[in-house]
Amino acid sequence: MIVGIVTSVNYDDLLRLTLPSTCNICDVVYVLTAEGDASIQVARDNGTKVMEYNGWQEQNASFNKSGALATAQHYVYEHHPAAWVMIADADMILPPTLRQSILDAKDHSALYSVARVDYKDPQAYREGKASYYAFPFSGYCQIYRSETKATYPAWSKDAGFCDCFFRDKFATWIRHPGVAGHLGTDHVNWQGRKSERWAL
Repeated sequence: MIVGIVTSVNYDDLLRLTLPSTCNICDVVYVLTAEGDASIQVARDNGTKVMEYNGWQEQNASFNKSGALATAQHYVYEHHPAAWVMIADADMILPPTLRQSILDAKDHSALYSVARVDYKDPQAYREGKASYYAFPFSGYCQIYRSETKATYPAWSKDAGFCDCFFRDKFATWIRHPGVAGHLGTDHVNWQGRKSERWAL
């Protein structure tokens, strides 16, 4: 079984474009969002589960992504104790071959990911003009076994670097074949959604 956790707060426009690719890979998908966020309807339209988190600004954080993911991870470990877990951002279109690669993976103690390219805006995406992203195994797509019970830190000021702290809990990193497409410019939304909405 593959269980997906997709973080989406004020990302409903992007989630409409990306969630189908995640649903094609995962058996169960939890959209991790805020109460009343428009992402909830997108999740329901795609038949996924919704997990609301209310501590995004906890302890003066601008975007406590780490606390949200840690909460979601504990829930997933309890309800899916022997599964592959895939954490993905709502602005990621994942390669369709990824499902079989995950199911075929042999090392249950490793952290897995895929390569990534960035499309800076809708025009670049339409024209297929992407730039290579040089930091694999970070939060855009992290795949591992629930038995490891590895979790994100309980709090982060924003979305920057908490994924690196989680990544470094694994001694082995393995890259699956395929390339994921990131919609937007890196770093812009680490403190919550700042970028313009997407329309294709």
